[in-house]
Amino acid sequence: MVNKYRWGILGAWAWIGLGCADHTSQIVDDKLAHITQEERVAVSAPVPVSLPTPMTYQAGKDPFINPYRSLGADDDNPADRDNDEPKMEAAKPPMMDDVLLQPQDTHQPSDTYTKLPKGDPIAIDTNRVREPLESYELSSLRYHGSISDDARLVALIMSPDGMIHRVSVGQYLGKHHGKVTHIDRRTIHLIEAVADAQGGHYRRDASIHFIHK
Repeated sequence: MVNKYRWGILGAWAWIGLGCADHTSQIVDDKLAHITQEERVAVSAPVPVSLPTPMTYQAGKDPFINPYRSLGADDDNPADRDNDEPKMEAAKPPMMDDVLLQPQDTHQPSDTYTKLPKGDPIAIDTNRVREPLESYELSSLRYHGSISDDARLVALIMSPDGMIHRVSVGQYLGKHHGKVTHIDRRTIHLIEAVADAQGGHYRRDASIHFIHK
């Protein structure tokens, strides 16, 4: 009797254990099914990161040449490089027409020693104080009119700076010791002492004409 009772209790416990095991197994199966039914999210592959290439200083290199050019680009044709270089054109010699059309100074030569035929030798006063209008070339002075007093005619000369100067006979004009010898209403006459290469001076006649505007 006691053995039957014992076996009955054991059977009851075994049945309870099996029931609990089935229940636990069912819960696990439900969880797994729920997980497998969830939407799967695609995981993107990691983006590769490029590291900067270290630059090193190289003495004597041209800073405007790309160091990453391919070998084929560096092997340019030398003839092509020569074509890219700027070409200097030889200076064209002046044409005869250009030489003839250059303006000439009708009163004075631009150089110190004139090449015109020499006149008579003439002496100059080296101790004489130079007058204001002797700082200008004779060709740059303009005869703009004259005024007369009771004894003489006075010329009105305009210098390049726009100033009007009164000039009488005996005064000097220009850079070649040009001494005024005669004044009329149309012309101022002068005698110049032009230097030559030997250190002397010779006479040259010059004049300034009235310009009516």
